[in-house]
Amino acid sequence: MDYSATAIELVFYHLYEAMRDLSLPVVLEDPNEKCIELWHGWDFQPKGGNINVLLTTGISQITTWERWQEADLIFISSKFFLERNADCDKPMYLWHHHGIDPDIFHVLERSDEPFVFSHSVLPREHKGSDLLCEAFKKTFSNIENVFLHINHPYSIESCLLQFKQKYGNEKIKFISQNYRSRLEAWKLYLGDCYVYPTLLDSVGLTVLEALSTGIPAIVSGIELYRELLDDRCVFWLDMIDDPPHHGFGKPTVDDIGNKMLYAYEHREEVKQKGRYGANYIRARYTWKGCLIREFLPVMRERGYL
Repeated sequence: MDYSATAIELVFYHLYEAMRDLSLPVVLEDPNEKCIELWHGWDFQPKGGNINVLLTTGISQITTWERWQEADLIFISSKFFLERNADCDKPMYLWHHHGIDPDIFHVLERSDEPFVFSHSVLPREHKGSDLLCEAFKKTFSNIENVFLHINHPYSIESCLLQFKQKYGNEKIKFISQNYRSRLEAWKLYLGDCYVYPTLLDSVGLTVLEALSTGIPAIVSGIELYRELLDDRCVFWLDMIDDPPHHGFGKPTVDDIGNKMLYAYEHREEVKQKGRYGANYIRARYTWKGCLIREFLPVMRERGYL
């Protein structure tokens, strides 16, 4: 799968391939549909006929309603949103459908200098890219040999230029180029600490990928991340709900800067978190593993397998 695919396309692709590898009777909802958007599902073909399986973060928006109505079975990726949608008349289950391919991702070696923070996403405000740039500029402008790399293979030009013109300098570098694989991107722009101050309630695959390569992460302390990740491999950002933001708040420039400065000044702890994170992710979050752990038991319980 090409690195330029969106995160949702990658989740869809990898889970589909893992299902096929496990000989599960699954077909694509629409094999020709390139854009899966945020809400994606499968037509599962169990013994008794087809069943429409929907995966969602559980966001309560009007645009999700049609898919919720069409679904026979709904898997939500967070206990927080499962409880929030408890009044739904459809059968709903928890499934943390996130993972990495352990045959591709492995721990990468890095040098001590310079110290690099990385943010491998399409820079957008809802992913906290502006907050991150402001925090880095405020905290590290006068500290030598520390950099922020923001890289994405096919950044939308208008979006990339907007951020580059506002924040780009010799310390904050915006990088856009094609890669042969997602691992190649991590190798080329290897960081010492990954930063993802997202305002969204869905897991970015890049967080799991960074951890799997031994790079610890500074991440938003939303409920979904706290369910998935261990304190020993991440630094949590405090979420301030002022003004209210989707019920779980958003990080602040000052807190992002403080957590980055702490990571920069405590490099041995950063390395320890990186080592722990690599083992933690590989043991818990592979595509086949998440199917076997949470998806298959439900399908068997309901008599679909």
